[in-house]
Amino acid sequence: MAFCKEFNAKTANYKEGTLLRVKVRVFSDKSYEWDLKTPPSTWLIKKAAGLARAADRPGHELAGTVSLKHLYEIARVKQRDSPNLPLQSIVTALLSTCRSMGVRVVARPEEA
Repeated sequence: MAFCKEFNAKTANYKEGTLLRVKVRVFSDKSYEWDLKTPPSTWLIKKAAGLARAADRPGHELAGTVSLKHLYEIARVKQRDSPNLPLQSIVTALLSTCRSMGVRVVARPEEA
């Protein structure tokens, strides 16, 4: 019951329906530690592009588009999980994720 109360208190600021990752470590004395992680990159990219799912054949079909500005915003969110990584490295990883999902990245939001 204590876990549920802690979890609800920590996740109160998130919108309903937001996919969250939780890392739980349970010890032999029945105590536990848990960390709340940011949503997966694929989920954030799909939300930014307005997609229900990624492309079935990435590289052959286009599922949607997202702007570079949105990728930087997603990178700032993801940087909470890895504060020592530079923002540019996270954006580069997100670009690869977009390519594997069949999402085209454009320079300006109005092109998306």
